[in-house]
Amino acid sequence: MALLVHRAAPLKPEIKLAQALSEFEAILQGTDKEQFRSLRSGQPPVVADVMKVTAAVDSKNSHRRSRRCFGPRLTSVLESVQHFSTVVDIIVGGSQCFLARAIWGTLRMTLQITSSFASYFENLSALFMRVGRACPRYQEYGLLYPKSSRLQKALCEYFCTIVVLCRKAVLFIRKPFVAQLSSAILSPFRTEFGTCESQLTELAASIREEASLASRHELSNEAKEASSFRTAISSIIAPQDLQEARRMKGQKRKWQFLLACSNYNHQAPWKRARKAGTSSRIVDQAVYKQWAEEPSPNALWCIGKLGSGKTVCTASLVQETIIRYPDALVAYFFCSYHDAESLNARAILGSLVRQILSFLNHEAFDIIAVPDPSIFDEDDMTTLLLTLLSARARQLFILIDGLDECTESELGKLLASLHTMLRSRHRFHLFCSSRPDLHPKYRAILQPQYEVFLSDENPEIAQYIETALGDRLEAGMSIAASWGNQEILKLLLEQDGLDVNCKNDYGNTALTLAAFLGYEQKVALLLTRDQIDVNSRNNKGFTALSAAVQTGRKGVVEQLLQRKDVDVNSRDEEGSTALHLAVTDLVWRS
Repeated sequence: MALLVHRAAPLKPEIKLAQALSEFEAILQGTDKEQFRSLRSGQPPVVADVMKVTAAVDSKNSHRRSRRCFGPRLTSVLESVQHFSTVVDIIVGGSQCFLARAIWGTLRMTLQITSSFASYFENLSALFMRVGRACPRYQEYGLLYPKSSRLQKALCEYFCTIVVLCRKAVLFIRKPFVAQLSSAILSPFRTEFGTCESQLTELAASIREEASLASRHELSNEAKEASSFRTAISSIIAPQDLQEARRMKGQKRKWQFLLACSNYNHQAPWKRARKAGTSSRIVDQAVYKQWAEEPSPNALWCIGKLGSGKTVCTASLVQETIIRYPDALVAYFFCSYHDAESLNARAILGSLVRQILSFLNHEAFDIIAVPDPSIFDEDDMTTLLLTLLSARARQLFILIDGLDECTESELGKLLASLHTMLRSRHRFHLFCSSRPDLHPKYRAILQPQYEVFLSDENPEIAQYIETALGDRLEAGMSIAASWGNQEILKLLLEQDGLDVNCKNDYGNTALTLAAFLGYEQKVALLLTRDQIDVNSRNNKGFTALSAAVQTGRKGVVEQLLQRKDVDVNSRDEEGSTALHLAVTDLVWRS
């Protein structure tokens, strides 16, 4: 049926998107399909959901030896989809909300399914990272979306291609064993996904062009409209149209106010810190829970020497706080001596205020005038922040790393504003990190109730070194079994602590790979190891014997059959034994 549709006349973008989503759902199985349907029919994703997805990916990877953080690579593309869903839900509404939530569900399920395959996911996450660098941003199209059909079409085509890419990514790991392994060894990743990446780059450029045209058109229309005309015409405009106009005006007002606060990219340094690793040194301490759940405003100060891991700890703390307290408002900032702007009190406070106020509805901004950025100082921002926050506001978390990088004058202005927040009626929870040489008088300004000290000896560093070395040995063995020479494999097998039965993303051991490729000398060498598991099964249920039979490696089959512990009756996921595979091969050859 899908083939007939593809052969028909070109589809409207929204219909094409709906079809792509339907085709993605069709390849899901069991609980994956149920979870996708739940995401599609649930609430639109919020900012915390982006953090939850990236944290889930990193949590799954933490059980592996490398513990590499892939989450930061995915943040931009996840945020793009989340923002699109929010725009459609709040500004547009209607049936498009269903499609927007389904796009989010598609991306989330794809990451959940594919993240189990570390090497493959490393390439896939790198692809999403490159896509994320150019993906549409809310700032570029948010308020223009409902007014431009051409912009709507371009965005629809873009996210349709995202869905197609996701379907392709999931189908790749569903390939039969031989095709999957051959692709992994012989086919470069870009050959598989390069077309989708190129299309997304072109579509992103098209979206920016359409947004620019829509913006110029909007300015032109505003210049032509006189206030008297608006007043006269309002009496004959339908009430729902007036309501929509007010809502759009409110959204625009909010956006102008947020821009007056800051346009600093606070996420970039957080991503860099997350790429450096993950740490639970603060989160696991009792003082963290005491600080976070304190009913009154309070401060937690983290002190550690240069190189003790403060920045990595703070980055992990940001993510963990957003996940643990999803109803709270969380803002963060990373100071760096490499970035002069990040050491300016106005820039730091403006970014924090913008992050907090971005969570508020646009109606909250009706009571204030849009400030002039040139004279909008720290005191003004602090006052307006406390004015706009409701008396029933939720918990507010502010996390700042690297305060010691700021000059005394800038630090004094920043801490004065933070002190004002802590004295307010709102539940501010402030976290600051610095080296111990920060002048005591600045800590005295905030009077932190809680302190945590990071020791010079970090057990996580030793663990990282140990696991990284182990990873490289085991990865080297898989490579040597596939491509390397006999002597390299022999040297690797002589290393202490090496797991000869370690598996790659597809569940293949070095023995399975050597058997599949017909390397008889390597198979013989591997079989000399006492710990070798000749019956180890990969993700498709294939053993070394069935892999050798499948690819017609007679010499390897004879070697394996000489082993008394080989299980000739082992079945793959389709229920086939090595004998079944051999008979099937004979039938096809005849």
